[in-house]
Amino acid sequence: MRCVGLFHVVSCKIRARAGFKILAIGRLGHRLEAMMTTNQANPTKGCAVYVTTYQALAADTRKVNAKEFRRKRYLLVLDEPHHLEEGGLWHTAIQPLYDRAVLRVLMSGTFDRGEGTPIAFMPYANTAQGDRIDWGHTESRAVIRYTLADALREQACIDTDGALRELPSDMVGYSGNRASC
Repeated sequence: MRCVGLFHVVSCKIRARAGFKILAIGRLGHRLEAMMTTNQANPTKGCAVYVTTYQALAADTRKVNAKEFRRKRYLLVLDEPHHLEEGGLWHTAIQPLYDRAVLRVLMSGTFDRGEGTPIAFMPYANTAQGDRIDWGHTESRAVIRYTLADALREQACIDTDGALRELPSDMVGYSGNRASC
């Protein structure tokens, strides 16, 4: 499960350095290059992976990402898919990528929408409590439950509750004022 940590490191670095090619070398010797993109032609720019946002996909009027998914086989990872309201703008924008993806991974700690509307790409079943996500396994779908307790036990993430209090740090406000923590 160490790959969970590697994915998180890559994800954080990509967010921190948007627009730059990111190279991460994992504990197992993996070399993963990812490009952060917002609808430029040739989104991978020679990398093995590209990362974009739901907002960028919805703004992709030239359908750059759909063309890329037709050009190559891709795994589609939807992080926090509860933001994708069924029938909404982001759902409509992502549907062609979802349809072409070789494998789809939807990952979230919260498979609920605050207003109770359905999450795109999730199967629902009518129950006595109303429509609920159908978590049943099928030949084409598997559900992997990985809790915070699992991650802590496997040391895929570290409980920093006490450790962070010991580190000197500063907070910087929007106005540039610094405050020591």
